[in-house]
Amino acid sequence: MLLNVEAVGAVQERMAKDQTRIAELVTALTGTVQGLENGAWVGNSASQFFAEYEMENAKWKRQLEVLRILAERMEQEIHEWEHAAEKFG
Repeated sequence: MLLNVEAVGAVQERMAKDQTRIAELVTALTGTVQGLENGAWVGNSASQFFAEYEMENAKWKRQLEVLRILAERMEQEIHEWEHAAEKFG
């Protein structure tokens, strides 16, 4: 078994930072889209677009949660390897 703590740690850190950044971008974009619902775009096509956007937004949020969980799993694995190294090394 092998775990390069530095390499895995760099990927984990990048994953966590990117997850945060993407979540912020999605939040900002959602605010912008919701601003259109205040009367800037009205009609059937607008209603369809906003409904579709909300469905996609929900998917993005689920995927962002998966990304967050994966980053946490990597971080936990790093801690376990470091703990084992201290114990046996």
